[in-house]
Amino acid sequence: MKKVVAITCLSILLAGCDKSVEDKPIPELTREEANGICQSPDVLAQLEKTFKTETTGDLKGNPRSYSPFIDRHTNGIIQDINERSASRIDVTYQYTSDDFSKGFGTTDKLKITNAELNATGTDMLKCSAKAEFTSDELYGLTFANDIIYNVKKDNGKFVTDTKISFNSLLGHKIQPTASQKSWRDKYEGNLNAEENALRNIPDSEYKIVSQNDLYYIYFSQSSRQFSDDELMGFFSSRWNSTTDVFAKADIKKEEIQKIKEKIAQYKDLKNIVAYSSFNTSRQLQEKYSVQTAEGEKPLTSTTGWISASDSYDFDKKGFKYNAPFCGMTGGMIIQDRGIVLSTDSGLRGCTVGVPDDKAREVSAKLAAINSKGLGVSTFVKSYIHIDKVDGDTNTLHATLIKDNVKVVNPETDEVIIDTIVK
Repeated sequence: MKKVVAITCLSILLAGCDKSVEDKPIPELTREEANGICQSPDVLAQLEKTFKTETTGDLKGNPRSYSPFIDRHTNGIIQDINERSASRIDVTYQYTSDDFSKGFGTTDKLKITNAELNATGTDMLKCSAKAEFTSDELYGLTFANDIIYNVKKDNGKFVTDTKISFNSLLGHKIQPTASQKSWRDKYEGNLNAEENALRNIPDSEYKIVSQNDLYYIYFSQSSRQFSDDELMGFFSSRWNSTTDVFAKADIKKEEIQKIKEKIAQYKDLKNIVAYSSFNTSRQLQEKYSVQTAEGEKPLTSTTGWISASDSYDFDKKGFKYNAPFCGMTGGMIIQDRGIVLSTDSGLRGCTVGVPDDKAREVSAKLAAINSKGLGVSTFVKSYIHIDKVDGDTNTLHATLIKDNVKVVNPETDEVIIDTIVK
């Protein structure tokens, strides 16, 4: 009888020795077994899944902004807008949650390497690894960092709830991969096509607008939904002039539909003309200023002008243009009643060109005006394309396509230059 008992106990002990890793409590794991769990494809897959979830959320609220063409920047400062535009060093790309979600696992890859055990606790393993993320749409960059992750046991399975995301990794410059080069070439090709399409918009599609027109464009093209009271508060002076709620209700009933109908008329208006003048008399203003089709004062833009004291540039075949996007200045900002028109980019150049056969004559005329201590009068019509309307920031984002520049002798009213700067 004693022999039977002894054999039974021995078999139990042997069974304990053969216990699988999954059946063992964490403290009973050998270092080799614990290290294997840290490297387990299942655990690493959990980290990858968490990375995808966390990164999607992070990028949704905060896209990664960077310059994919910044490597073209030279040591010197490029001031000429045409040179900067050609190099595209000012182009900023927004790597978004959608970009990440579409590419993750194919063009956007996470690699977790060098996984190993750091320490064993009573109820968890502490592991470390290197996480590295690359995307075809993040040119010349990789994002990597050493990570620490804990592994626990839950219902017989080893799990990790450690959260890692793209934002927790550090960016590093690398030699661009072939896929990144291919992506950037395609992206630049798309930019070229978009810009060529903008440059070729016929003048007939542009409309001279007033400041009031700009308001209607904003309300018609914003993705944000506005309440009737918001529309009344913005467009109705009668509504704003009374505190009588009954009177307000009557005014709303009378006006709201007309306001909405007018707003709807601006839904597809993307190409507009703004106007500015510099060093002009009232007489010249009356002669050369423009009006909207309804006879209203045009939208006033940031001033562009040339100086009679500047010399003709033989290389650029024209005169220096002092205007938005020139000489390292920013774009054009037009703001009124909390609504902003912002030209975030510009296609037109910074030289007021003059034909070769007119250059000597124009130069002499400007020099003669300058010798008298006078300046020339400049009238500018700016052709602007509205790219998008942001209802959250009350901003119409736009591109400055070209300027019609008219230079006038203030003494004789003679038009010295009348050209398109593009």
